[in-house]
Amino acid sequence: MAMMSSVPIAPPPTVRVLPTMLAALVASLLFVVGLSVVARLTAEGAVMPPPPALLDDVDAGTPADGDGAGAVVVDGVDAGVVDEVVDAGVLVTVEGGPDAGPEPLTPPTVDGPPYDVRAVAAAAAALVADCSKDALRWDPSLGGPFTLRVTLPAADVVDQSPVIVVDGLRSPVLQGCLQRRQRTLDLPAGATGLLVSQVVTARAALGTDGSVSVSDETVMAP
Repeated sequence: MAMMSSVPIAPPPTVRVLPTMLAALVASLLFVVGLSVVARLTAEGAVMPPPPALLDDVDAGTPADGDGAGAVVVDGVDAGVVDEVVDAGVLVTVEGGPDAGPEPLTPPTVDGPPYDVRAVAAAAAALVADCSKDALRWDPSLGGPFTLRVTLPAADVVDQSPVIVVDGLRSPVLQGCLQRRQRTLDLPAGATGLLVSQVVTARAALGTDGSVSVSDETVMAP
């Protein structure tokens, strides 16, 4: 029969969970507090460069730091020691040099056309009204708003007769009458022999009685 050992077996070590966690928490808090204290002491001991002196901080001839001396810097220009100048109440300013850049250019003035734009539109409207009499006999529903265009040719063009177009009025009778009679249009002075071709436009309306009204006359390049 085997003999049994009489040496007692030691029990496993007992781990106290709650005291261990409390000790770790206290150690972490102490570490964080220590870091905060060190950072604050370091920040308080650091020397920060003073901001540049401003003209608004000068009161009754005394600089902003109150020591009665120093240099005033305006827009990056060192004005030197200004003890006497500041005490005398003189404001130090820096003016721009002679080379301030080119002056803004004045837009050139443009002369208007050498003729009366309204007179050209009125003459063309009178011709449209005259030609509309025959057109209304063929189409009594003809009428309403349209755009009146009068093209004035340049002096180097062989055919010097103006070209009249009525955008918005569809009538072969009206178009044929305008093509036949537009060369007889009585234009105002200066509307012929132009250096370049120009177009006079206007808002117009044809009434049921054949009358034509025009407005907003203007001139533009073709």
